Amino acid sequence: MVGGVAYFWAGGRQLRVRGDFKVQPNNFQWEGVAGQDGVHGRKRGPVIPTVEANISDDGTLSLQDLVAMVNETVTIELDNGNTCIYQRAWYSGLVHLDTGEGQIGVKFEALTAYEDLAA
Repeated sequence: MVGGVAYFWAGGRQLRVRGDFKVQPNNFQWEGVAGQDGVHGRKRGPVIPTVEANISDDGTLSLQDLVAMVNETVTIELDNGNTCIYQRAWYSGLVHLDTGEGQIGVKFEALTAYEDLAA
């Protein structure tokens, strides 16, 4: 991943990225297993792929429509050409509009996610 320019789509519409992108496209994680006599190995467990960001409130997006998004495709395109695609995604948590800054903190979770690396 690289910092800089990013594009964010959810539910077929482009959201205006303000910043603070946090992209976690993993579907599983490894975790160490320790016993009283030392490390016994590792185990693999599922995790929920997530993406969080702040978006600009330009007055064209209903907050209620935003939180009603379920079974959507969420796509993040980065300046280096890499793309993260979240499938069967839903809006997660409560919607928070910061009226002083004109931004909305959003979080999506998904059943699956994958990266499409630039060639």
